[in-house]
Amino acid sequence: MRSMLLSASFIALFASSAIAQKARDLSAEEIYRKAAPAVVTIHVKNENEKEILVGSGFRIPDVSVKRKVAPINAAKPADRKVLAKLLEGMPKLTGDCFIVTNYHVIRGAVSAEVEPQFGGRAVVFEVVTESADLDLAVLGVTYFDSTAIPTALELSKKDPTIGSAVYAIGNPQGLRNSISQGIVSGIPEIDGRTWIQTTAPISSGSSGGPLVTTNGSAVGITTMSRRIGQNLNFAVPVSKVLHILGQPLKSRPLNEGASMTWVERDAFLWCGIRGGTALEDADKLFRSGRYREALDAAIGSQNTIPPEFEYLREFTVGKTQVQLLLREDLRESVETSWRNSQHARLASQAFERAQQLNPTFTPTLYEIGMIRTHYTQELKAGLDIANRIISLMPRCARAFLLRGQCKRLVDDPTARADLERAIDLDPLQAQAHFDYAMLMSELGEFEMAVQSYQLAQQLGYIRPICLFNIGMAYKRAGNFEKAIVAFQQVQQKGDPLGCNKMILECQRGIR
Repeated sequence: MRSMLLSASFIALFASSAIAQKARDLSAEEIYRKAAPAVVTIHVKNENEKEILVGSGFRIPDVSVKRKVAPINAAKPADRKVLAKLLEGMPKLTGDCFIVTNYHVIRGAVSAEVEPQFGGRAVVFEVVTESADLDLAVLGVTYFDSTAIPTALELSKKDPTIGSAVYAIGNPQGLRNSISQGIVSGIPEIDGRTWIQTTAPISSGSSGGPLVTTNGSAVGITTMSRRIGQNLNFAVPVSKVLHILGQPLKSRPLNEGASMTWVERDAFLWCGIRGGTALEDADKLFRSGRYREALDAAIGSQNTIPPEFEYLREFTVGKTQVQLLLREDLRESVETSWRNSQHARLASQAFERAQQLNPTFTPTLYEIGMIRTHYTQELKAGLDIANRIISLMPRCARAFLLRGQCKRLVDDPTARADLERAIDLDPLQAQAHFDYAMLMSELGEFEMAVQSYQLAQQLGYIRPICLFNIGMAYKRAGNFEKAIVAFQQVQQKGDPLGCNKMILECQRGIR
């Protein structure tokens, strides 16, 4: 009996020791080794394939999603030709997984590449589910190198307690997989949403990375840092990820509703696959700047393309006529030239026919909207078209820019929100920054106007025009010294734009 009691005591002691060992907090080094291989860098691009944002994300267990990555593995037979053509010349696809990140990271994405910790290449093919309110997105990612697929990070079943130690892992300022330590300083409710507040620093580029506990599981998705105070850093609880994954999934292609360029590209791709190669060739000529040849090729393709792509032929004729007009020696304003040009008349007719044949093809609607807004000054019609494009493409930066331009010209106070939305979706749009600067100047916010003109100039907008408008903003604000400097810079560019008169007025203002 005594022997049995000793044995029982030994077993109990061994079990308690094992439990204690299992519950032991991991060191920072151990946590990094466990969690870092799950973390990736996400490079977000606009429709011009330019990088607009770098964020973080991490792989979650496939079982959490309860489905497979769809676009490649479950492609319909009709779609496989398109996929094959899109992936032509690229390495063989070898695997896929699910990545969680912040919604704001991929909000304006037209395409996105994922960079794993140990090299390799992957692309985001779909948004599996998303929540703008919770600032969460789960992405379906396909890899070109199976050895680069990150390991999955375990998701904690419960929220952390205040005072517990946590670690943030991400890619701040492009520095891959940096780790920072802190504690959970609060679980506040802000604007009706629950957040994890932490002292672990979260910098730009770390958004979407994991907030990890001392057992190496993720309890949050790092999302933002408040600049109004020290150590005000926040993460979305992992329980919210599990919540949205428990709802019916609303999957979409990453670029859906974001890029008219991709809508146009896909249309020509399908046209070529279905036998309309002559029209596809016309589009290639257009994109290489050979507009006269493109026009001849588009007109000549009329009897060679499938009938369902006649709208695309008319669209090609229309956009080519516009480019031929813009490349004429315009001695009058574009508006006056538009009224008197044969190219303008033929472009308008072609776009109208294209719209009748395919009323939802947004590139045609956009061209018509540009004509109504900027060439014929039919602002109500331009606004109606912009509204329609946004209803079809709710994440399209160019659509919000067009609507913002229309609203600014009719003094609609909501123009500001549309232009800010356009910049938010694609911060590399020089035209959006320029229009926003004009609006800020009209509203008397001259400092913001100057900053936006400078951004537009850095992004490639016409330098003398930006400098002249900067001078005008300073002049209206009463900062005559800086206004004179801006006007003199325009003069140095050999484009006076009435600068002599402006400089004299500023000199009188100084006296």
